[in-house]
Amino acid sequence: MAFNWKDFLTFAKNIKAAPDKPGPQEAALRSAVSRAYYAAFQAALEFGASEKFSPQWSGEDHFGIQRYFQQYSPKSDVRRKIALELQRLYDNRRKADYAKAIVNPTSLTDWSIRSSQVIFLNLEQLAQEKRNTVASP
Repeated sequence: MAFNWKDFLTFAKNIKAAPDKPGPQEAALRSAVSRAYYAAFQAALEFGASEKFSPQWSGEDHFGIQRYFQQYSPKSDVRRKIALELQRLYDNRRKADYAKAIVNPTSLTDWSIRSSQVIFLNLEQLAQEKRNTVASP
């Protein structure tokens, strides 16, 4: 059975809800940012692969999937939103994984979880549009 990438988002929310449980708090929050990114990134990769995107299964995919959604033709506000949110989430994930200090890790975590949720909603909207197109006579 294929892994449900949205489970990473659920995991991130669970960490955010009680960061002292897995603790230490900042490490838990940084991990939640990373999981929120990977949830959205992997879901976007799967969606892109179901269309025209060919993952390289390398670090290049982080930028490749952003370009795919940004440059998709015909242009789509939903796809551009996914590309922008992926870029921002990627930047947050890099901060969480590499920055020596984060001013407000709670805020970074909140924003990352919301952004990941937006990507999932937009991917579902695109999937629904595809289903409607296929179902139309």
